[in-house]
Amino acid sequence: MPKIVLFGAIGYTGRLTAEALIARGAAPVLAARNATALEKLAADLGGAEIAVADVTDPGSLRALLDRGDVLVTTVGPFLRYGGPALAAAVAAGAHYFDSTGEGPFIRSVFDRDEEARKAGVGLLTAFGFDYVPGNLAAGLALCEAPEAAGPSDGRAVSAEPVNATESWPDR
Repeated sequence: MPKIVLFGAIGYTGRLTAEALIARGAAPVLAARNATALEKLAADLGGAEIAVADVTDPGSLRALLDRGDVLVTTVGPFLRYGGPALAAAVAAGAHYFDSTGEGPFIRSVFDRDEEARKAGVGLLTAFGFDYVPGNLAAGLALCEAPEAAGPSDGRAVSAEPVNATESWPDR
């Protein structure tokens, strides 16, 4: 059965993410490089599976993941530490989420799109407090005032959000 692996669970954002996942009934595997801190966090959260992994040992990350799993990573700064987690997810055939707000790292995730598609996985970067509110606000603004988004050279611009879902307002 696919699992959720939360890498970076012992950091500030990781802990908040672990709490939110558990509150919603998920049972994530809490992963980080410090076993003692992981054990304490797992105990604080009422018990959870833990796994030690470190970006300096990419094999430790890859060993956590199987095809169809979901890797949620909060390990930053992403430009320094994010690459091994991204590579491990794609290699394993696991879906990937991160909480980065670093533009150059976001670009590096986009650059893996073709590889991810071939592996049958999704990559969702910048799913943190930095980008989500702004992206949602921009999408809602486009729905409300699509003519304001048109380029000055007369080319058409779609006001429909990319990959629209039912969560977008009916307009």
